[in-house]
Amino acid sequence: MKTVRTRIGKSFPRHGIIEDSKSPRAKPADTYNDRIESAFSLRKRGIYVTFHNIGRKNRHRHVAEFDFPWNARKVDGGDRLARAIWSTEGKQLRCREPVAKVPEWPGRVGHFDGCGGRGHNSRLAQYDRMNTQAAYKEFTNRLKLLFSKRPDLITLSNIFTMRLIGYKTHGDLAEIAIAEFVNQYMYDFRSIHVGKDLYRAKSKEEDIKIINEVTKAEFPVSLKAYGDGPLQLSTDKNSLMFQTLSKAGEVERPRQVKAVFDHLAFSSFAEVNVLPLIYDEKRKRCNILVFDYDAARAQTARIIRRTEGKGRKHPVFVFLDSMGDYICEVRYGDAAANALQRGLWTHTRNALKHFDSITGGWIDYSHNLVLVKLFSHALVSSSAGHELALEKVKEDIRALKKRPTV
Repeated sequence: MKTVRTRIGKSFPRHGIIEDSKSPRAKPADTYNDRIESAFSLRKRGIYVTFHNIGRKNRHRHVAEFDFPWNARKVDGGDRLARAIWSTEGKQLRCREPVAKVPEWPGRVGHFDGCGGRGHNSRLAQYDRMNTQAAYKEFTNRLKLLFSKRPDLITLSNIFTMRLIGYKTHGDLAEIAIAEFVNQYMYDFRSIHVGKDLYRAKSKEEDIKIINEVTKAEFPVSLKAYGDGPLQLSTDKNSLMFQTLSKAGEVERPRQVKAVFDHLAFSSFAEVNVLPLIYDEKRKRCNILVFDYDAARAQTARIIRRTEGKGRKHPVFVFLDSMGDYICEVRYGDAAANALQRGLWTHTRNALKHFDSITGGWIDYSHNLVLVKLFSHALVSSSAGHELALEKVKEDIRALKKRPTV
């Protein structure tokens, strides 16, 4: 037996009674219960199947969750979406007020999963970053050892000769050259040229992927062919580093410095494996300088904001050591700024002591005009000629491999 209200309003002047035990059911005129039973059945199904159990504290929220689609069942999808958006006006997506306000700066950094390393997923991500950094460091150490024993394999002059063809050409060819160098001369490593198509939007700073054939560790490498001077380490596309430092203000205490590097915004500070190919075109010399992130972090004593500088349109935060010497800087770029006006930068001259030279110092080079001539002839020759030339080049590589070490 059910008691059904026949008119919904501020008051209920009349009730109808339906007796389910009788067949056909005794139902007074103008008395309906089909719709409310349908609504109840949908609510029960949602609770039993989806939530299984709900607590008293959030019961009204679960009820409202089922009320909305039921009340909007006769409108189309667009109107239903509009109602959903309008219903969120002035509301926040949280179930309760926080017990205590967590200070944004410089207190607990990363106090929940996904924001800095306190949760399980963040610890796994941090562990992966540490493994990647260790694998990349092992690679650079092996590369440095190879160059110390075989300085004749340093063919950076071929890369920088491509600047005679175009200022941007040498950067793209450097990616192909380094990938092929790894495959030809570093027997325990294998490299894959990622190319530009997949990462055209620079969502991931990776030009080549290197695999350690012994440990099976894989890690990305970003190639930078820059002149001796400013060097970009990370684009920081969303300007999170600058925003975080803006909230922090002047950072002068060790605890504040540590909070900066532990912050989620700086998680990419050491995870971008940059291999810079540096050239000094005036002095005709080149170098492979790898920025030591661990030393930079350990030696940072202050972070100050500078708003003025030669040719600078945007403010920067400069990282200094205990002697006041330059380490690196975080540049800010708004929506109108290009990639060169934002991100994490350093300077191969001003911060030289924070770099490790893979080539063991500067190496003199001269332009390989024969390579330019070969390149131009290859562009106007047939594939049959390319195959013959490729065989000659392979013979030369095999001869280089057989040369004794120093």
